[in-house]
Amino acid sequence: MSNQATEILIIDDDPSIRELVSRFLEKEGFTALDASTGEEGIALSIRRRPAIILCDYGLPGIDGLEVCEALRDRQDLESSYFILLTASGDMDSKVAAFDRGVDDFITKPFDYRELRSRIKAGMRIFHLNEALRRRQAIMDFDLNQAREYVRSQIPGPMKSDRVWIDFIYRPSHTLGGDMFHFDWIDDCLRIFVLDVSGHGIGSSLLSVAAHQLLVGGRLQANHLNPVEVLQELNRAFPMEKQNRLFFTIWYGVYDFKEKTLRYSSAGHPQGFLKESSGKSHVLMKGGIPIGMVKDYQYRYNHLELPDPFVICLFTDGLYEDESIPPDFNGSLDSFHKLLNRVPDKASAPAVWGGTVLQWLYTEARCLSPREDDLTLVVAEIDQDDRSGS
Repeated sequence: MSNQATEILIIDDDPSIRELVSRFLEKEGFTALDASTGEEGIALSIRRRPAIILCDYGLPGIDGLEVCEALRDRQDLESSYFILLTASGDMDSKVAAFDRGVDDFITKPFDYRELRSRIKAGMRIFHLNEALRRRQAIMDFDLNQAREYVRSQIPGPMKSDRVWIDFIYRPSHTLGGDMFHFDWIDDCLRIFVLDVSGHGIGSSLLSVAAHQLLVGGRLQANHLNPVEVLQELNRAFPMEKQNRLFFTIWYGVYDFKEKTLRYSSAGHPQGFLKESSGKSHVLMKGGIPIGMVKDYQYRYNHLELPDPFVICLFTDGLYEDESIPPDFNGSLDSFHKLLNRVPDKASAPAVWGGTVLQWLYTEARCLSPREDDLTLVVAEIDQDDRSGS
């Protein structure tokens, strides 16, 4: 048993009270600590973290309630049980003290039998709180390990002469349901963004499972064919076997030889594409989320894109963010219009794509706390390899 579990602190300016209570506590098998002022009691509490604090209300300087409030502000002392010693027994005073963090009262002069009973009750609550703290610490450690694993699955930015890809990724909780990936398959660039319904551990597990199936090469589909990929995902993840969870996904492949973008969507927000000429496209929507309907037939779309372009892909947590400017009403359509108004700093799409990310960081303040996960992937494509390779 730790010293903390057996230590009780008495804070009272009356030395005779401190001595009598200390003797009683030692006789009961506890280690007694004592302080004569509120300031001294606060310092000793922080240093020793006693299981129970017996504090007189009428201390000179900082009174007992102020001591309690100061200690309640500290996370490392949230398990300590605070008993206020007071000469007043009126109900209004007790209610006010409970509101300020006091756990229990003993009215002076007190009977040592009552003191013994209240200390026993306080110890039970202290040990329960400590057990909860230990379990929470274990859970936090496990969640942090899981979070680090999820983040390890996310690719780093891709920057070359032909491709520049960067992103914003902000899960709402320790674990989120958003996931994305981009890589090369032959001379094609593959990008997908998915968003699992709900939040937390269950959503994160499903997003990782889908990601591993797609990236690990175990999906029985031609990964250059978006429709085949979505069909196989739909067969692999029926929502009745995923605790009623489903996910949306945008899956696209840009073929550098054919200069064509082929993509399919399963209920995912429509992406936004802007060509170097200034022409913009809202990518066509289609399909329903993965896992909802067995044997659903997905369709693919394609765009001929011979000139440089930039594409923005995102999850709904981005355009539903309340920190976006006042003229934005939270709808997907208004977000597309907002993207189209992001100022060009040069004619090159790469500069526009970088401006999107910078604008969302600064103007739209997309790092604020949120209820939903947030993902934005910006990819800039230049078909000419200027490296000479």
